[in-house]
Amino acid sequence: MELRDRCYLLFSTSPSRGFSGWELVFLIVLSGTLLAFASPMIAMFMRCPRVDKAVNLPARKYIAALNRAQQAYFLQHHQLAASVQSLDLSLTSPYTQVFTYSTRSTPQAIYNYAIARHPCVLYACDQEKVKSLVGAVFITPTSGKGKTTSTATILCQSSLSSESQFTEPTLKNGTPTCAPNTVQIHEAK
Repeated sequence: MELRDRCYLLFSTSPSRGFSGWELVFLIVLSGTLLAFASPMIAMFMRCPRVDKAVNLPARKYIAALNRAQQAYFLQHHQLAASVQSLDLSLTSPYTQVFTYSTRSTPQAIYNYAIARHPCVLYACDQEKVKSLVGAVFITPTSGKGKTTSTATILCQSSLSSESQFTEPTLKNGTPTCAPNTVQIHEAK
């Protein structure tokens, strides 16, 4: 069979031969166009989970470490430290270009914040992956003889992407509770 005959059979419109050559060309062009539009979205979804692990996890660990340091300080001094510097830690806050870290104290609680600065960390990654955190340490009375106190901690993550401080956790019936629009997360270990 000559080349001309092969080409004729490839591009013929005979219904008994399956796809014609023109239909195959159209299918290849359409597939290439869809791939060109879909590949940036696929790359974004492939990249975002790494952002969550690389950025949010160290911030969680840092806030959890501050909570534990506050508990240790309370055991030694019977009060919460008014600032991070009072804790005398050798910790450095991770990813300061992504989060702003701060602490706010009250007579019965201390709040450690990691507020997301930017909506995006890598290229086109959506802000849902970079979320603000707040950890709280509450002074709680213990039941039993005498007036003794202990501490209770909680670590909450904003369910919304936010660049400002959000509602703090509260102590309800001796149990720390995350505020609305936040979810409790387990301390990163």
